[in-house]
Amino acid sequence: MQHSRNTLDYREYRERVDIQKHEDGTISFQLRTTFLFNQEKSGDVSLDEVVTLVHFVILASATKVKKQYPFALKMMNPMVAEIFNAPDYIFLTGTAREILFDGVTVVNCTEPLSPTAEMLCDQLAGIMPETVRNTEPGIFKFSFYHHVSFILFAPYSIKPSCTFWLHDMINILIFQRNGTVKGRYRVDRGISDPRNLGRIVEYEGRKNVTAWSQEQSLSLEFKNEGIYKDVAVRKYGNSPQTFEDPDVDESNKCFCTGKGRKRQCLKRGVLDLTDCQGEI
Repeated sequence: MQHSRNTLDYREYRERVDIQKHEDGTISFQLRTTFLFNQEKSGDVSLDEVVTLVHFVILASATKVKKQYPFALKMMNPMVAEIFNAPDYIFLTGTAREILFDGVTVVNCTEPLSPTAEMLCDQLAGIMPETVRNTEPGIFKFSFYHHVSFILFAPYSIKPSCTFWLHDMINILIFQRNGTVKGRYRVDRGISDPRNLGRIVEYEGRKNVTAWSQEQSLSLEFKNEGIYKDVAVRKYGNSPQTFEDPDVDESNKCFCTGKGRKRQCLKRGVLDLTDCQGEI
């Protein structure tokens, strides 16, 4: 997260849990994600810093209605004024802790509402993406990372390990969120064919997964050779063409939405995540 003085620096760790080995040479497991806050690299920036960013929920809601039900856009205006906090302001303000983890209230359905707004509130719990959660009756909060498996605020020098989880958790945790460990992967161990090492065989028991119409395949380009922990490695990075403006790279025009005069191509670095993030 950018700041005029410094950045909030985190390190992300992914830990395999509930590991099972199978006779066919595969191994299955779930992933637990842990974020460690690095105060040293963050400098004088803390989780109490006030941050302002675009109000994703209001803008995403309006975009969704405009795309699928353009005739209802005017009907949406009074409902937005009733249930959204600060509906005439397209920015969302809160502390870094709230925006990243705790959540900032974006929808309040506890006040007296019109019948139409009440009907909308009744439907919200089932259509909100993971980033917006129902924290208490009628209250919905937005945060980027509350839904990840495990969030930890601790000295960066402490690394996740089995010993750490069992013995040091109570002593050093400042703040903690537990969530459901998501995804069950089944991966080839490369025993019969080393070339298959790491190949994902199944995800959540499925050999094939759904591909959204706007899903992109990320291509990697060779960057340079180097040494990592005394092992010679080759470093690959994302191709700058992956998120290039379709007017510059025509291969990205297949990700434009709509047809004819309604055709819309997003600019460089902007992605339409509607399909994979939920209805709003």
